[in-house]
Amino acid sequence: MVKSMDQFLRYENELAPGSGFELWSLAHILWLLVLGLIAAVALLGARRCAGHGKRWIRSTFAICALLMQVLPALLIMWKGMYSKYTLPLHICSLASYAVFAHMLFAEKSVILSELLFFPFLPGAMCALLFPDWTMYSPCSFFSSAGFLVHGAIAIYILLCLDERIIVPATRRWPIPIAFMVLYAGIMLPFDRAFGVNYGFLNTASPGSPLVWLANTFGAGIGYYASYGGVVLGVMAVWYGVLWLRHRV
Repeated sequence: MVKSMDQFLRYENELAPGSGFELWSLAHILWLLVLGLIAAVALLGARRCAGHGKRWIRSTFAICALLMQVLPALLIMWKGMYSKYTLPLHICSLASYAVFAHMLFAEKSVILSELLFFPFLPGAMCALLFPDWTMYSPCSFFSSAGFLVHGAIAIYILLCLDERIIVPATRRWPIPIAFMVLYAGIMLPFDRAFGVNYGFLNTASPGSPLVWLANTFGAGIGYYASYGGVVLGVMAVWYGVLWLRHRV
């Protein structure tokens, strides 16, 4: 039992070769199906609940997002492996705290709501489609936390959109643009100075579409420009769908 628990809690540096799973393997697809089912049940359940019930459901996912962000960090600290590589500086790490803050204090905050719509919602979805924790066994603690934190972020935001707590507007596109420019402006020199890769600004996440960008346009300026172009393209689609929804 102890050995089994030890394997369940192993961090990246403690893994045996071949411990992980492949993108779009059966395990990956099953995780996506489970999270999709949870999202469907949560959305249908919230529609049938009164105000307090809706808030309880939203709060459950906001708390889950925070716990699945904090607990792995605490475990890494306990193992003595917390370092510059494990800081909560990825977009989705920031999203987990933003979701919790939105639930507690800022449900009416236009700026925070707009950021939850973009880039945090598509960011969480992309992380689920192209996880960067494939080195772990799919049912290990760190792998489960990876799926659950991103799933909880996405489901919380979808619940808020469905209940019109988050009401994004196409005219507010400068808000996510300003955030992304600020994030890149801070994190790119930070990544280069400390040899880290927050936001995948220096190196593409293995298996993600960013690998194609790096291979096609090269490192440095080519990667940065194509990465920025993809982000702007996704944003255009995201807000384009919103614009069409209001037009139909």
